[in-house]
Amino acid sequence: MSTRSKGSKHEREAKKELEEQRYIVFKPQKTSFFGTQDIFNMFDLIAIKDDKLRFVQVKTNTTKGFLKKLKEWEQKHKIEN
Repeated sequence: MSTRSKGSKHEREAKKELEEQRYIVFKPQKTSFFGTQDIFNMFDLIAIKDDKLRFVQVKTNTTKGFLKKLKEWEQKHKIEN
């Protein structure tokens, strides 16, 4: 199984799990043959329930580099709660 197909499978599983927890989940449509358009160029899904908003990045292989990028994003975009 290719990394791309594993990633898509894991994104579908994450979306299903969030929906089972009664979140409304947004996943952008595929924009090219090579992948999807990430939200803020960082996240695969946005999940909303009541007053909770979750930004979700599904990682299939490694988080190398992503955690640094996430920390920089969090510092730039101060979000309460």
